[in-house]
Amino acid sequence: MNTTNITLLTLVPASPPVAPNFCGLSIEVPATPEMLLAPAAALLAHLYETTPAPHAGPVLRIGGNSADSSCFESNASGCKHAIQRDELQNYATFAKIAPNISYVVDVDLGRSPDPALAAAHVRALGDLGLWPLVSAVEIGNEMDIYAKATPEEQREKGHRNQSYDYGAYEHDYSTYVPALKAAGLPTKRLQGGTYCSLSYEPPRGTFNSATNFSRYLDRFGEEMKSFSYHRYPVSHCGGENTTIGALLADASVGGQLEKLAPFIEATTKRSIEFWIGEGNSASCGGMPGVSDTFAAPLWAVDFLATLSKGGVSGMNFHGGPGGSYPPIAFDNGVLQTRPLWYGMLAFSELAANHSRWLESTASSSGMPSGGDPSCARGVSDGRVCCLSSCGTCGGTGCDKRPGGGEACCSSSIEQTGRQCDSGAAPCVLDREYRAEPVAHHAAVDAHGTLKVMLVHGAVREAAPRRLRVCAPRSAAAAVARPAQLVRLSAPSVEAKWDDEIRWGGQTWRSSRDGAPAGARATESVAGEVSGGDECWSFELPPASAAMLVVAPAAAIVEA
Repeated sequence: MNTTNITLLTLVPASPPVAPNFCGLSIEVPATPEMLLAPAAALLAHLYETTPAPHAGPVLRIGGNSADSSCFESNASGCKHAIQRDELQNYATFAKIAPNISYVVDVDLGRSPDPALAAAHVRALGDLGLWPLVSAVEIGNEMDIYAKATPEEQREKGHRNQSYDYGAYEHDYSTYVPALKAAGLPTKRLQGGTYCSLSYEPPRGTFNSATNFSRYLDRFGEEMKSFSYHRYPVSHCGGENTTIGALLADASVGGQLEKLAPFIEATTKRSIEFWIGEGNSASCGGMPGVSDTFAAPLWAVDFLATLSKGGVSGMNFHGGPGGSYPPIAFDNGVLQTRPLWYGMLAFSELAANHSRWLESTASSSGMPSGGDPSCARGVSDGRVCCLSSCGTCGGTGCDKRPGGGEACCSSSIEQTGRQCDSGAAPCVLDREYRAEPVAHHAAVDAHGTLKVMLVHGAVREAAPRRLRVCAPRSAAAAVARPAQLVRLSAPSVEAKWDDEIRWGGQTWRSSRDGAPAGARATESVAGEVSGGDECWSFELPPASAAMLVVAPAAAIVEA
């Protein structure tokens, strides 16, 4: 049996406690009637109750593409939905049964540079007394892809013309902000952005260039509570397909944080929170057979922990009442607790009680060696690894770069079939590559309780892994403290919402009121003292996760 050793070190430098409302939802406009059903409120209560009250509860973002095709009490040209006051009043109605809920409200920017419609929307929030429930207001949705190639696309999406770039957006934003302030928007109540594209091709690349991004934060940052970047690690747009292995790969977790790191740094150094204001497993509604399977919670708990360690303040999972990827769905008004929900709940328990992250390292037996599977010695476009001398990989003019087309052009490299797992650039990347079979995230909460989440996402492995988790022991501790193991499991990685997915022995498979079936179940794990450490060992099957929970440890808290 292959073994993975996890060694816990000390607190992540400058690690603040994880926000108790880190997990939230993003729902399209208008807020659907299903949003107001008691079962949905009961499920959100489970997220809230993982940490003793009082504290902030989950954040619901009301917006998305539909925000830029909706207008408040107006049927102006291009408006597909006229938002009514009773729909806004639903926010207060839902908050009465969903504990400490708050909202991010997305207002229309897509119609025109005239802020009148958005200002009316903001004014109504104040008229209805909703500001205590509204944590932030967004101006428009994904404006970095407003530019569309054809008039038909522009009419369909309600976006601007093909030349819309950062300069046009900054002008519009500078008009909207004072208009919304005049309509009653409180100070520091904007969620900036929202951006979604990491492409550097004009015009969208003008938004996230280092110069323009800093310029935007410097000009409007005083009014921003937070900034939102949307992120989906894999795609189902345009019929593109992906796999469970690709969702659970390093590129879909740490690779996403690496792409966002410059924006997180630029935002947080200005004391502005950085949020994944909309995201999920696969863009364009999710990938059937991937987003709606047990792979989703395994990815989510790993992704959320990785984001938090990297400086992200929170994430809102996108989804309506149906589709492949929502955590909470309804079929003719009947609750479906989808697989993703279990990942959100497991992460909330990991982060509960104002937990702070611990540094940890891992070493595994039975791992392949050789090659450059992560393209550490080259440059990548996500599909292939080009020679570092190319500067950038693929794209226009790739055959003119140092190394020529054979080393710098994606299509030429793909034709060779040379794999990066066994060789260096130029080579083809394995989209399902994982450097370690088991992801590990360790935290200590305000009470000194140690929690270690282990995610075995190496779906190509067939046998369980033997895990050994070790932490520095107190000098006074003669024996290791007992621990409990909480498992996240399913019959297979392809399991869906109506299969036996369980967290801590409980399932929501047949729940109609948001309450789980079955008693909470944990496993006792005996520890041992080994030198200066205390260690706990157990097995973890592939395509499963488990959280090791150890009673308060003063030595770790003081580390």
